[in-house]
Order: sequence, then C-alpha cells, then structure tokens
Amino acid sequence: MPAQANAKAPLGTPVRHAFGQPVRLWVYVFAVLIAGLAVVFGPLRFAAAVSAGNVPAIPWWGIFLLATAAELASVELPIRRTNVVLTLNDAVLIVAILGTSPFVTAIAMACSLGLVQAVQKRAPVQVIFNFGAQLLAIPLYYALLRLMVQPDAIFSSRSVVAYLVTVALLNELANVEISAAMYLSEFDFTILTEGLTSTAPMVFVIALGNGVIATIVLVMTVAAPVLLLTIPIPILLIVAAYRAQITRRKQLSEIENLFAATRILSHSKSVHTGAVDFLFHIAKMFHATLVELTLLPSGPGNPALVTRTMNGVADEVMESTPVESLPSGLADTLAGDNVLVTKTLGLDTPLSRYIAADDRPTGMGVTVPAADNAPALGYLVVAHRNKFVGDFEQTDLQLLGTLAKQLAFALQNGRLHEDLARLEGAQDELMRKAFHDPLTGLANRALFLDHIEGAFHRAARGGSLVFLLYIDLDEFKKINDTLGHAAGDELLVQVAGRLSNCVRATDTVARLGGDEFAILLEQAASLDVVEVIARRIVDSIGESFTLTSGVAVIGSSVGIAFTEPFGQSSAELMKSADAAMYTAKRSGKGRHHVAV
Repeated sequence: MPAQANAKAPLGTPVRHAFGQPVRLWVYVFAVLIAGLAVVFGPLRFAAAVSAGNVPAIPWWGIFLLATAAELASVELPIRRTNVVLTLNDAVLIVAILGTSPFVTAIAMACSLGLVQAVQKRAPVQVIFNFGAQLLAIPLYYALLRLMVQPDAIFSSRSVVAYLVTVALLNELANVEISAAMYLSEFDFTILTEGLTSTAPMVFVIALGNGVIATIVLVMTVAAPVLLLTIPIPILLIVAAYRAQITRRKQLSEIENLFAATRILSHSKSVHTGAVDFLFHIAKMFHATLVELTLLPSGPGNPALVTRTMNGVADEVMESTPVESLPSGLADTLAGDNVLVTKTLGLDTPLSRYIAADDRPTGMGVTVPAADNAPALGYLVVAHRNKFVGDFEQTDLQLLGTLAKQLAFALQNGRLHEDLARLEGAQDELMRKAFHDPLTGLANRALFLDHIEGAFHRAARGGSLVFLLYIDLDEFKKINDTLGHAAGDELLVQVAGRLSNCVRATDTVARLGGDEFAILLEQAASLDVVEVIARRIVDSIGESFTLTSGVAVIGSSVGIAFTEPFGQSSAELMKSADAAMYTAKRSGKGRHHVAV
C-alpha cells in the first residue's frame, strides 16, 4: 500500500504528548489496531479462500517471505511535499486471498510489515499503525474480492476488473488513513487538502499497476508456477533503474537548491533580507517548519544575533540576544569544533541537546564556520519535521553543512559582510546607550547595580571588602538657576571627568541621576586608602570650573560604606552609603563621612 510522508509540520498550541507523539495520534493508532485485531480474529477467523479450488494455496511462510521481499523492494516516489511508496504487496495479497485462508494471509502480511519496519527503526507509533492498518485492510480486500470475483472464472473480464477496482479503492482508503494519522500528528489541515490532492492521482495509477501485476502473477501461479521464479529478475531491474533515477533527480535537485541559495545570498541587499530569504529557502528544501540562525558576537560584550522563521513567518530578524541566554557551553564548543548532529546520532553536545529541546519531533544543526580556523560565526538549526515518516538523513546533514559554508562566505565577504559590520556597530551603540548615562558617558544606575552584584560574588570567593562612595554635589542648583541648564549639563560632564581621574580605570564611576554620582572600589587595600580617595574627590570638585557661560564653584559631600563579603546585600550597601553622604552634608558639606 502507498504511504505518504514529509507533510508540513506547523507549530501550534502545546498538546499532551506520550512517547514523543500527541495523545490524539496514539488514540487513533490504537483504534485502528483494535479494529483490525477484532475483525481478523472475529468474522475473518473461519473464512475460506475466495477461489481455493482454482489457485494453489500458499503456506503462511511463503506469504510472509513474499510480503517481506515486496516491502524491502519498495521505492519512494517524491511528489511535492509528500512521498508515495511503490510496493508490490497488493499483488501478493490478492493471490494469497484467492488461494489461502484470509486469516493466515492477514497474520502473515501484518507480521511481515511490522517486522520490516521495526528492523528499519521506524517510529513505534508508525510500526503499530501500519500493523493495525494492514490487519484492517485484509478483511476489506477479502470482502470486495468475495463480492466481485467469479470464483470459477478468476480470469474473466469481471474478475480482472474486480482486481483493479479493489486495489484502487483500498489504496485510496489507505492514503486517507495515513493522511488522517499525519493530520493528528501535526494538526495541519493542509495535509488533508494539499497532501491528498497531490497524492491521490499517483496512488490511483500505482494501484492499477499493482492490480495488473496481481493478474499476471495469478495467471502464472495457475498456469506455470515455475515461472514465478523469474519474476524477481525484471522487478529488481526496474527497481534498481528507478532508484538510480531517483538518486539522480535528488542530486540535481540538491545542485539546483545550492545554486538558488547562492543567488539569494549574492543578490540580497542587506543581511536582514538575506538571512530571512536564506532561512525560507532552507525550510522549503528540508520540509521543515522551524529554521534558526544564531550569529555569535564578534567581540566581548556584544550580543548574539538571532534570526528565526516558523511556518513561513520570520518571528525574529537579527534580534539582539545576550550570550548568557544561549544554551550553556554551546559557544565554547562551536569555537573548538565543527558539530554536525541529529537527535538520532546520540552525540552528547550542547548543540545536540539544544536541538532535542522543546520537544522537537526531529532536527539537525551545523556550525557556520569561519575562515582560517577562526572561531565559528554561529550555528544553524533546522527542526520540526514530521517524524511520523522518518528522520533527517546523513545526506541532509551534509547538504545543510554545505549551505552553512555558503552563508559563512557571504557573511565574511561582500555586501552582507559590510551590512553585518554596520549592524554589529549599531548593536554596540544600543548596548552602550542602554547601560550608560547619555550626558556624561558614565555607567548608569542599571550597569552600576550589576557591577555591585558582580563585586559581591567576587568578594565572596576571595574574602575581600567592597567599598562604595556615594557623591552629591553641593550648591549645584544655584548653577542651574544663575547660569542655566546648559551650563549645569556642561558642569556635570566636567565633574564626571574629575571623578574618573580620582580613581583607577578598573573602578566603576556612575551617574545615578541629577547631581548624584557613585564609585565602586573593588580592590581597595583598606578603609584608610578609600578615605584618601574621598578627600581627593572633595578637593578636586571644590576647585573652580570654567564653563562657556562663566566660572562655577561648587562642592561635594561623599558617603563611604563598606561590607564584609557576607555582611550585607548590594541594596543595603547603597542605602548605607547614601545615609553616610547625607550625614556629611548635615555636618557642613565639602567633606566625607564613613557609615558605621
């Protein structure tokens, strides 16, 4: 019977799963199995052959061997987004039902199909479904042949038409059953519309061919059984020729796809459109719903860039993603080695674990390599392919690796490289704006708090102290009132420069807002050293400032707080320093105070 494969696998609302498949699919599969067992071990158990007197009986092991040979010699016919499998099982089935008990035929053929697919490591749900569907098909074949075939004239026009009609009707029914299973697996209605529309005509043609072959085999079985031994020769030749033709067509298709990918990358005007068109092309090539490209940062502190397409829609396009949010250890692994994995290869790497995440039915991933043994540019993941009919193959992985190399070349040369460089520059600017004060260029409150948290972790490991200086400008409001806000802004910029000159480059100076500043001293030797720095700050800010609109004289009050590694939280440290600063103000301004 024909089998349909590779339908589109969209993402939808999460559903209940069991053993990697939706529960609704398992319910359907077991319903088919139970129905088949009930009919075969029920009314079919004692049914006689349709024309036992005119067709030599085939023993159960003969049926088993013939069915196994027919299954192993099957050929997949790629049709658009699906496959139709050409098999000679129908010919074996008709001959067996005419001369042998249908119960024996059902058991022998179902066991043969189940065994072959189990050995081929098909998905359990597929093996169980095909076993049940085969059991259910035999009674239908038997009923139609019993109704239409003339037992005493098995070569009459009516009987020959009966063979053709039976095979055609039941192959189309099997096509509908398989489409229903795929729909329940993927919940994509196009499987029932586009899938059935594209496969039904080919299924009908193949069914008629099987019916004709069944008639020829039947004639040989009755007239000259010894000639049956010659049948495998032309069949094997035809199968070999067709498989060679399919392989050739596949190679040409891969070459065309590679050329198409090259055209996409070479004609793209920006890295945004190029990445999206490239991922759409990959999704179409591999019948995948999810394609994801992650470009790793080109320098420390930069974000990764993620582009993801789902169901033909670009969900993300060069979206900034913190490196910390990428799968653990993945960036380091890619830098040291090119990884090519699928879930079925059993490789325990960060990339393979990422591919297997999110309950993906199947997937594969490759690195986007860089030239001259440099760290990898990123990685490319293709996932959500219908596993009801099989996994990605090694040839798919190799083709994806070639596509990744094409992408890497485009990203390192020509317009896409220039656009990516501009994009990374824009990302750097966005990161700088997000964590720095736009007026002074100092760290803002968010970055300062992040640095304090990091200092606490490092102090906890090393047993050192964390010192915090909280600085408020004295008489700053008068500058705004007398010289204007533009002069106030100019003054703040000069204050920022003087504060930075009072400390080391490794210390963090931040503007928290208005005329409030803070300094984090991570590796100060002692409180005495910190107080020296505080006095230096007070003296420096107390000197006059030359502004465009005049000379300004202000002062500063500094609060100092410090803590043992496990003594306080960062919030408590900020609060203590702030309180110490206000104590300095109340004590006369232009001085520092240490929190106790």
